[in-house]
Amino acid sequence: MTQPLTSSEHKAVVASTDLNVICQNLKTDMQQINAQRTTLALQQINQQIQVCLPHINFQEQKQLMQLSDQMYQQFLMVDRTPEQQKAFVYYISNQAQYPTIQQNNFEKLNSRDQYLIRHHSQAYIDIIQLDKGQVLYRRHPLYLAKIFAPYLPEAERHFINELASQNLQPLWVEGHLNITANELARRALFWQTYLDNYPKAAYSQDARYLSHYYSQLLFEGGKNSPISEQFAGQDDIQPDMLEEINQLAEQENGTLSQQAQSFLKFIELSPEQRPQIPSSRPMAIGHSQSKVITQLEDYIGLQRLPSRNCFIDAICHNDFSPKPKPQTHPTSVDIAFKKHTSSTPSQSIH
Repeated sequence: MTQPLTSSEHKAVVASTDLNVICQNLKTDMQQINAQRTTLALQQINQQIQVCLPHINFQEQKQLMQLSDQMYQQFLMVDRTPEQQKAFVYYISNQAQYPTIQQNNFEKLNSRDQYLIRHHSQAYIDIIQLDKGQVLYRRHPLYLAKIFAPYLPEAERHFINELASQNLQPLWVEGHLNITANELARRALFWQTYLDNYPKAAYSQDARYLSHYYSQLLFEGGKNSPISEQFAGQDDIQPDMLEEINQLAEQENGTLSQQAQSFLKFIELSPEQRPQIPSSRPMAIGHSQSKVITQLEDYIGLQRLPSRNCFIDAICHNDFSPKPKPQTHPTSVDIAFKKHTSSTPSQSIH
């Protein structure tokens, strides 16, 4: 004969039933979040996500992560007129003005912008200023690190935690790198080590892109801030970058160390020796630095990979944002989750 449930067993069954209902309805609830909802609704969904994550497998966790991208995209959608877009950029870019002036500027904003600005520190909503006057909302990089990462496999947890930390601040400001040479070298080395430790991780291709990207920045610099003009001797190299490259060259193992050693050899090659470097690519014509960059990349084994949008969030994103309607200004979230074009400094080094 079946024994009746004890009080604690009954509570466990009820809790389990409630959990099943919450998790079964979670995807539908996430898809219903839109630009008419409040931050409180978003916070409640995030709490439910945390409740369900420990009880589902990694594939289902990734599905929830994708849905969370779309959820924030929909929540942060703002349909502005061109005048409202100008007012939004001006307001965010000039927050040091007197309060009375700021209040007048605030009143010119779209009503949804007014709401999001008032609540931008809640529910992982962030406002960020990027290159070329871009101002946009984004889901804060720490969202995935705090909500998802604790319940993910080790490799994916490490990836998200590191990229979230790297992307707290813009990588580029006014066309120039916004990190030190030491931090640049640390990032390049981190992603190389990550690939060594987790070659089959779900984000291995993104890690490979980040490894190549930061290595390229370390040895070449950016379009508006190259580390050298002609890479002719150590005196021609930006001192802080040269110091990091020298330190890497002293290490015994790893691709980055080998590239650093090759870099130091390359900058001592004579102009007559450089054209003899084997190359599978056509030599750039016309611009002398383009030629030396091609020679450098061939000599030390730098490889350019197709651009990825890895500098906004704690994961890399594909371009899945809907295109703006005709005659309307692109929304801020379109820009935040949209894959940058090749002319964007944070994606195109040269």
